[in-house]
Amino acid sequence: MTQAATFGRRGAAAPPPARPGQLRATARPAPSAPRAASAPQATPKSDGDSLLSYFLWLLFSFDRRLDRRTYRYARIVANAGFGFAIWGLSGELQKVTQSLALGLFFVLLLFVLLVVMAWSTLAMQVKRRHDRDKGWAWLFVGFIPIVGPIWVLVETCWLDGTAGYNRFDAASKVAAATFA
Repeated sequence: MTQAATFGRRGAAAPPPARPGQLRATARPAPSAPRAASAPQATPKSDGDSLLSYFLWLLFSFDRRLDRRTYRYARIVANAGFGFAIWGLSGELQKVTQSLALGLFFVLLLFVLLVVMAWSTLAMQVKRRHDRDKGWAWLFVGFIPIVGPIWVLVETCWLDGTAGYNRFDAASKVAAATFA
């Protein structure tokens, strides 16, 4: 007696559950086909890496891919953090107008913070473009008046990345259905 296939996540057909004592046949990919990644690529390369190395990769590295969900959340948190830091530093800068040395120190600190903010924005956008199978030169699209910023927003926040492998790294997402 044969059971009908049940539908799993996203409507993909999955084989019926195995009965106790019954062996279940598993479909194996062809040897020449590339294997899908088992975890999103928005993680450190090795499992032993620390949380600090993950954030350093996320904010400052230009290699590998970054999926759109991680990009959106990371940009929101980074922009809020940088905005709060700039607001605090500019408030302190207004209070220390009597000391030239302290004022210059706060101006230098504000400048360093802006450089770090620009670097992290570029790093995350390059990784997001890698997920879309585009090179770093696509960053210049943002300089086109009016259309450029809208294009960057749509491409980095709403368009899906390349499924499977591309020229920059392995897949950034797990396959929707696994037939095992």
